[in-house]
Amino acid sequence: MFRDSAINQLMLENLQILIYLCRNDASLTPLRLHGRIEELSGYRREGFLCGEIKIPDLYHPDDREMIVRAFREAEEKDQPFHITHRLRHRDGSWYWIESIGKVIADENDPSLSYVSGFLMDVSERKKIQDGYRKLSEIVRHSPASVVVTDKNGAIEYVNPKFEEVTGYSFEEALGKNPRILKSGRQSDDYYQELWDTILTGNEWRGEFSNRKKNGEIYWELASISPVLNENDEVESFVAVKEDITERKRSEDALTEAKTALEDQVLTLEKRNREIALFSEMQAALLNCGDEAEAYQILAEYAEKLFPNTMGSLYQVSGEGGLSRLVGWGEMCSQMPDFPFAARLGNTEHTDVPFTRPFLSDCYIGSVDTVTARQSLCIPLYTQGQLWGVFQLVLQPGDSVKQTQQLAVSVMQQYLLAVENLRLREELRMQAIRDPLTGLYNRRYLEAELAREISRAERKQDAVCVIMLDIDHFKNFNDQYGHDMGDIVLRHLGLFLQNSVRSGDVACRYGGEEFLIIMPEINLESAVERAETLRAGIEKFNENENRHYPGKLTISLGVAAYPQHGSTRHEVMVAADEALYAAKRAGRNQVKVFQSQV
Repeated sequence: MFRDSAINQLMLENLQILIYLCRNDASLTPLRLHGRIEELSGYRREGFLCGEIKIPDLYHPDDREMIVRAFREAEEKDQPFHITHRLRHRDGSWYWIESIGKVIADENDPSLSYVSGFLMDVSERKKIQDGYRKLSEIVRHSPASVVVTDKNGAIEYVNPKFEEVTGYSFEEALGKNPRILKSGRQSDDYYQELWDTILTGNEWRGEFSNRKKNGEIYWELASISPVLNENDEVESFVAVKEDITERKRSEDALTEAKTALEDQVLTLEKRNREIALFSEMQAALLNCGDEAEAYQILAEYAEKLFPNTMGSLYQVSGEGGLSRLVGWGEMCSQMPDFPFAARLGNTEHTDVPFTRPFLSDCYIGSVDTVTARQSLCIPLYTQGQLWGVFQLVLQPGDSVKQTQQLAVSVMQQYLLAVENLRLREELRMQAIRDPLTGLYNRRYLEAELAREISRAERKQDAVCVIMLDIDHFKNFNDQYGHDMGDIVLRHLGLFLQNSVRSGDVACRYGGEEFLIIMPEINLESAVERAETLRAGIEKFNENENRHYPGKLTISLGVAAYPQHGSTRHEVMVAADEALYAAKRAGRNQVKVFQSQV
């Protein structure tokens, strides 16, 4: 029996764990201590048992409150405690222990209780755990994406950087295959080479063009390594990936810059040619006579400035419709897609007219061979109003930006020339038109009548002239005022414009006198036309919507070339005398010139 006890004691004293029974008091005085206490703490067992060394004095200050609370809760709830904390070694170092035990009440004295349990040194385990924790923190805060998959490629772990870069959360990625990031920009052979490498236990390094959850493409530099088990079999894979999107962009920018420099000579030659053609076009547009000629000049030089292209110039017509003014190359079968009707109601712009080019689909070719192309369309504005569209059909590979820059410059020059033509025409019309009635003035009348007489002389034809004025117009002005007189003159001018033939020329001769040149008509027909005009004015008096008071009548005199004169002056004098004959005869009638001879 003694022998068995000795063996048991020897076994207890050499346990790797420490078994203890202590009083549950402030000093936690040990009653029993079994195990390699001196090896663990550096203190002899007797020092603890005699109370010389108090266990609470060895607690780490940061752990003391937690230990006391664990003992108290275990006693109150009558349940075991399980705590991990630090103790001070005799050499001053700290070591970690794991303690499992229970608070036991004394059977004979309820006021007494004991703490019984065992503890073990877990310092090495804590080091390993801390190492894992540090490694986990390093991975978690790594500036690179980290992905761990099983041997079949199912994702087991991703770090926060992966979530940040890809947009996929940990939960969304878990269990998925990394191919969820595949953009389709790299070939199947590329991925096959990757798998061939890592499945043979080797590291693979390369670049991925991947797609984020939101569809955005990004680039990664990846290192993928297999993780082997104790039998050197592939158990899982670890991928460490760096986002190199910005670097790739920089590389692309450098490549583009290099290409741009290499192409600079060709570009300069092209620009010099464009400048020369542009100058020629400017000169031609400045010297053209009218807008129709300007259209043709634009087409001629557009074909040179934009070689191997086709295009058209359209003008807005009607309710937002387009009519083609001129084109070159193969005509497009589809007008530009642009909401002209909507814009016509609100076409006032304060910005530069050429800030809104747009691209439009069009179709070219015959019915049997239709080709879809993209065209560059430039809306054209004059004086803040939408005027038309310049369309260029782009060839595959054309630079939209460069074509647009040149096209805008061409159209700026073209519109400037059109504005100049219109200004010249406006000034010309001001020189030959009467501002009050809109009819031709006396200067134009005299020149035009001379031309018509010359033409009639060559063709052996006739020219008739009707001279008319408003009866008693002075009395009308005196009674109703000159403003009302101007209204009457404007209405008469409009009436004459709407009543004469397309080849006739209606003019305001002066004051209330008007003259109509009627080419290629005989005297009898001219008199009939004069009577129609007289009757028309008389009938107009019956219109309730007229804008003047009272009733108006006109007197008319008719003369003809060559019957009544061989020159402009003679014919006009004859018509004037016929007019005054109508007035002398009582007004509101037509008279033909009668020679006094």
